Amino acid sequence: MTMTAMGKAAASAVAALALMQAGCCTFLNSRGGGPLKREELGDWAGLALMPLPGREEARKQVRRLTRILNDHMDGEYVDVHGVSFAPTEGVMVRRIGHPWTWGLPGRRHADVLAYDAAIKDSRQFLGTVEGWGLGGYVGDYLHAWRQITLSDIETGEPVAAKRFEVLGTPLGHMRTRLVWPATPAGDASLRVAAPPGVFLGDVPYVLADGSIVLGGLYGWGRVNRTRYIQILWLPIAVGTIAAQ
Repeated sequence: MTMTAMGKAAASAVAALALMQAGCCTFLNSRGGGPLKREELGDWAGLALMPLPGREEARKQVRRLTRILNDHMDGEYVDVHGVSFAPTEGVMVRRIGHPWTWGLPGRRHADVLAYDAAIKDSRQFLGTVEGWGLGGYVGDYLHAWRQITLSDIETGEPVAAKRFEVLGTPLGHMRTRLVWPATPAGDASLRVAAPPGVFLGDVPYVLADGSIVLGGLYGWGRVNRTRYIQILWLPIAVGTIAAQ
């Protein structure tokens, strides 16, 4: 199998897994009383955020990523070597990594840069894609995790993060956590934070944390200010989370 074929096989396997997960945790599509203010994010759903490197190293990474040609995805989702379903509609995404490593067991890494190409002097968001899996394309269906973290290059503030975990196949336990800038309507969108004049502290957010077992037969978690359980794939609101 060629490297290109291996990369396509890995991407197809991950996309299928992500699609299965996205369709099973139905309450993650709820509004949950959001969007949230940044100060309401608390511990960012327990995500361990990857900080930016030192300023000079960060600038080197930006220059290196900016030079990439014909290796970007401009669309509703970004798939950065196995991290799918990160809402980036209209945002330019450039990354450096090794797709074939996502087919091998062990830890994975890629550097990623995102910005709004339609806006002059758009804020630039630099970050990482981290992951671990059993590999072999099939192995990642059994046990794997992957996370993308993005921070504002000028301030170093975290701006967006998403993590997905699976243990024991999609019929076992799967968890998705998303903390992402949002439109006033509550739709995740990195573009909201991209204009240079926007104060990041004023940017609204969507926070979703959902776990499911048995392919979504039962689930639990939260979306913004609302707690949910899921029984027979039906979402049920069970409580409100007080503003912090």
